[in-house]
Amino acid sequence: MGRMDKFRDFIWRILKASKLKIELGSIQKAFQEELSFKTKEVQKYISDMDQIWVSWKDLYHTDFNINRFIEELGPTLFLLWLSEVFPFDFKQLKSQCPKGPSTEDVLIEIFYDFTPDELQIIKDNLIAHWINDPEDQVAQLLFIEAVKSISEIFSWIIKHPFKIFTSDVNLTRENGTLKIHYFGAGRVVK
Repeated sequence: MGRMDKFRDFIWRILKASKLKIELGSIQKAFQEELSFKTKEVQKYISDMDQIWVSWKDLYHTDFNINRFIEELGPTLFLLWLSEVFPFDFKQLKSQCPKGPSTEDVLIEIFYDFTPDELQIIKDNLIAHWINDPEDQVAQLLFIEAVKSISEIFSWIIKHPFKIFTSDVNLTRENGTLKIHYFGAGRVVK
């Protein structure tokens, strides 16, 4: 199955399960169901990330400097999450995790360019599900939730509750594409 078919199926499942309702956590539940559906990909990601975390702890002789771990390796970890667990195109993704304002906070910036074909898939699925939201808004919501859904995996790997918060999202239409620039922060929740 090609990436565009996987993208189409992903959009279909999320819209069917959530109807894009935020109330009662419907969209978050739909993403949890999606992760359950993608068990093989999630398990591979967890296994790979666990090896990276263990190697990093051994190299730096610590497991308390989680923000430094994400500053150094977060860009790769986010790109792999979004392109291997979710069907976002790796070539259309960029990520960076600049130094945060404190030793506990991690800053996250992720860029993605939705292609005209991806936007058409979203639009077609919205019509099929009788959802009257603009595809730009839906693309943004789906991308944000895909990014935030890694929190539980990070928590499990580092053995500390970790949460990602969205601080801002910029959308720009350019040559038929939708460029998304996601700004967020992550931190260990105490």
